[in-house]
Amino acid sequence: RQVLTGFQDNGTSYFDGAKWNRTTGADGMECQYDPGPDNYRYTSIQYGDINRSVNDGQPRRIAGEGENGIDEPGNWITPWQLANHNTEVMFIGYLSLWRSDNLKESNRRDITWRKISGRIGAANAAFNVVEHSQTDSTMLFCSKGVRLFRTNNALDSTASFVELTPGTGAFSIADILTHPRSPDTVYLVQGTDVYRSADTGSTWV
Repeated sequence: RQVLTGFQDNGTSYFDGAKWNRTTGADGMECQYDPGPDNYRYTSIQYGDINRSVNDGQPRRIAGEGENGIDEPGNWITPWQLANHNTEVMFIGYLSLWRSDNLKESNRRDITWRKISGRIGAANAAFNVVEHSQTDSTMLFCSKGVRLFRTNNALDSTASFVELTPGTGAFSIADILTHPRSPDTVYLVQGTDVYRSADTGSTWV
């Protein structure tokens, strides 16, 4: 069984069932295998540079400031996620939220990115969490520090966002997780506290 993981200061490596293999350098950040039958592997480094490897080939940069139309930076750890319903689709949170709908173009230069939000929340703050719903392909949650947002049209050309009131204003949002079967249920981590919402983030317990 393969494992893919990032290491601070030591790049990203994957375990092929027998040994560890280094695939990219720098600071290893978020990484993900394509969960489908295709052999795609995605890795990232600081500030949102994302690489794609196909069939264990050489990793090639497909996203980041100055790449394929992206014109803004992200956080040191930039959040991104393959869409749960379609692995041709990826969401990335830079200063704005971006989406690609053709992630598997054979020529990486043909991959296109669309800015689907403005700089919501704070113009000079980048997103720190992005979470695509596991049950509703149109719903996505994202956060900037303590500020939490939701869109119900994440696949449109331009998504509209509502700001939600999270569990507490004392800590930055560390993680968001949607329920695998209930579209209304979402979990939120702030500090050492975990909150649950049964109404897509409108109220928390």
